[in-house]
Amino acid sequence: MSKKQPKRTEIFNLKIPRILPHVEQILEYRNPNGSVPRVHHVCMGTKGGKTMNFGIKLTHAGFDGKFPRRRLWWVAPEYDMCDIMIDDVFLNRIYPMHTTEWERQLKPYVKLSNQKPRSLFFKTTGTKVEFQSAKEAPTKVGRALNEVYLDEVSQCKPEIYYNVMTMTGQTRGQTFCFSWPRGKNWWWEEWKKGWDGDEKYPADPALRKKHRNTHKSWRFPSTISNFVTQEMIDDWKSTLPEHIYRELVLAEWMEAGGRVFQNIDKVCILEAGLHDRPKLGHKYIIGYDPAMTRDINAFGVWDISVFPFEEVVLGEFPKGQAWEVCWNQLAELSRFWLNAPIVYDNTGGSFKYGHMEQLQSRGIQAIPFEFAGVNRKNNAVNIASLLFETLGIRLTTHPKARLELESYTYSKTKLNNITYHAPEGMTDDYLTVRVMIANHAVLMNPEKKNMVCDIIETRRRTLQEVENEQFFQFVKELEKSTQNMNKQEVMVMLAMQGFKDPEKQLEVLQRVNMEGK
Repeated sequence: MSKKQPKRTEIFNLKIPRILPHVEQILEYRNPNGSVPRVHHVCMGTKGGKTMNFGIKLTHAGFDGKFPRRRLWWVAPEYDMCDIMIDDVFLNRIYPMHTTEWERQLKPYVKLSNQKPRSLFFKTTGTKVEFQSAKEAPTKVGRALNEVYLDEVSQCKPEIYYNVMTMTGQTRGQTFCFSWPRGKNWWWEEWKKGWDGDEKYPADPALRKKHRNTHKSWRFPSTISNFVTQEMIDDWKSTLPEHIYRELVLAEWMEAGGRVFQNIDKVCILEAGLHDRPKLGHKYIIGYDPAMTRDINAFGVWDISVFPFEEVVLGEFPKGQAWEVCWNQLAELSRFWLNAPIVYDNTGGSFKYGHMEQLQSRGIQAIPFEFAGVNRKNNAVNIASLLFETLGIRLTTHPKARLELESYTYSKTKLNNITYHAPEGMTDDYLTVRVMIANHAVLMNPEKKNMVCDIIETRRRTLQEVENEQFFQFVKELEKSTQNMNKQEVMVMLAMQGFKDPEKQLEVLQRVNMEGK
């Protein structure tokens, strides 16, 4: 006797959460001719609810009995990010339950496979969802898919997107691409195909006309998300470089997006070897990145008595030479540059070689620098990025070091944290040296340290003034159209506009005479 299967009507007792309004309008959109776009490009700031809401959409699709036996993919840059979708979003956010509750409530309806690629099989409809890594998805081009969800698509290579389009093309299925922007790259070109235009980003009429019935694009900043608090926004404003804040939080398309360091052409202007000897009375600092495996023994020397700070030497010791030789060369270098202190990378296993003890035994001041931990590394890189942004440094025109600056980028981890890193297959040895020296140059100059703090505070204040201006403009427009609105409708509009401060919300209600309604 076959095991009794649950009725499809029983699944409605599971109470799938409601999708947020700004994502719901994407799913309900129809073309002027009544058709549904095949491709949705959703540009959304960090913590905007992308994974959560499209996870709910995927769950609805799995339980949808009107369209049974479908094949769906969820594609993310890394397998770890797929695990987040299943374990954190599906099991803990959509269905917050313990293992015993999972066994009792969901197991009759959904079969979860933990073998890679992980999958969800919805027993009542026969629909299967596979979770794929973008690194392996291109090898499976021949499959026919009904829906594909491309998570953090801006971190994927364009071949992933085009391969997915061929797979959904066989069934005329839908593709949902969602991410924060990473510069005007290949996804920017695809996003423009479905963009209707606004004051900030006008539409391309010819491109839009050609793709009107197949593509639709959207843009939502983090400020409208229910998952983002005012404290989080204030913290991002003051700690992130401005161009990264605009890209990651405000979901703006930047020309040099995805880049951590700006103004490279204006900063890298000094000829190598221009300074062959130190200037009396000047202070110098040396940075050293010890080679651990395939890296190089990079070093640099800066003059921190002038501002902008000047890089006078950038080079490397021969690869493969003994540590004893390196320490002797560093000691000679320090003495030549007026007994300059040496700040060295002490992250990972570097400490076991005894760099501090060996340099101190040679009469050199050695300062360990730790990059361990996301926050510590991010803070260090942010200070260096701020010096680029304000033209507070002048560097040598070193080709390889410049390439490291241009390619250095950032991404989000599976825990939704921001992390800075070099692209896969590239090194960042010269960049590490420069970041260490930049941080100590600021710390050793109280005046420059105060300048950096003032810039951060000014930026916070300036952005707050812009937000206040937007707020009063919003109130002015709202006063004209409140005759047919109640208090709840006004509060919803406030949340959608990103004004979440209770004081500002109360001020709006008072301005439009609605505080008691």
